[in-house]
Amino acid sequence: MKRIIYLLLPLLLFANCAGFKTNPNTPETIIHNKFSQAHNYLHAGKLEKALTLYNQIIKIDPDHSDSYINRAFVWEIYKKYDKAREDLQKALEIDPGNYIAHFNLGNIYYVSTEYALAIEEYSSAIHINTSTAAPYLNRGNTYLKLREYDKALSDYEIYITLSDNQKEKITELIGKLKKRRNVL
Repeated sequence: MKRIIYLLLPLLLFANCAGFKTNPNTPETIIHNKFSQAHNYLHAGKLEKALTLYNQIIKIDPDHSDSYINRAFVWEIYKKYDKAREDLQKALEIDPGNYIAHFNLGNIYYVSTEYALAIEEYSSAIHINTSTAAPYLNRGNTYLKLREYDKALSDYEIYITLSDNQKEKITELIGKLKKRRNVL
């Protein structure tokens, strides 16, 4: 009898872990399914449907940071930057080390011409993940807006070491900034 129990126990554990006994009515499963569906709607451009599902997820789990981040993206598309900012700040309250929330909040501050705050958020994203090119580019663009050319130049140089995207355009911009620096 003991031998049968020892043989069945791993099989039962495997069956449970493999999802054979997944209850579709648990909050975790409902959230997972709604998030997946909302993500699909978002990428299909069905923003109202995505927004509705993100709202439902947040009502079920107010600490679901990814729903705040994705809902903020919808608000950004609708140019409702205050709502996007609120959602990204909430996501950062839940998960202060979230790279995407910092990066996207930097974008919101940038379009709102709050450049100092944009730089802070891009810098936070860089601190979290130094090997991702986009925050260097966006921070460089922000420094350029502020006419802090040396800082912009530094960020652009890092950007082209990390990404081949827009390499010619950014290299040309670097050349212009270096010439400008030599003229001043």
